[in-house]
Amino acid sequence: MYAFFKNLFISIFRRSDLKKARKDLDRWAVVIKAEGIHGMRKFMSQFKWRKESTDWTPDGPEVVVANEYRDDCDGAAVLAKWAFHQLGMPSHYYRLKGKTNHRICVTDNLKWFTSNGDVVEIPDNMVMERYVLKWGWHRAKGYEKVVRV
Repeated sequence: MYAFFKNLFISIFRRSDLKKARKDLDRWAVVIKAEGIHGMRKFMSQFKWRKESTDWTPDGPEVVVANEYRDDCDGAAVLAKWAFHQLGMPSHYYRLKGKTNHRICVTDNLKWFTSNGDVVEIPDNMVMERYVLKWGWHRAKGYEKVVRV
């Protein structure tokens, strides 16, 4: 319920910020389509993680852009889903479960995923779940399971 009201508040009271953010996304769409994954990596490198006091998921990428690319893992996943869409790569959100939870975005072909600002290729010989749980800092966080959201 909190997420609904927060997104509603943003859509009503930050219209001009969202309009500017959409223009920024339009510029990034051109870069991502022209440069492929390299362009997406440039785009996602704009993202800056910040801890939120109350967990919520932004309605769209323009909300994260309007917040100067700052959000938690949910915002990063929203940006990634939009960027993968620019590349013609359908994707879904997944939740890493353990002592804490973490949201990532994984392409439907299980070849790419994002974790906050990182865009990672999953090697052909690896099972997505195992690779994600062992990649980077995830193994140190103690995540035990990957669940599609």
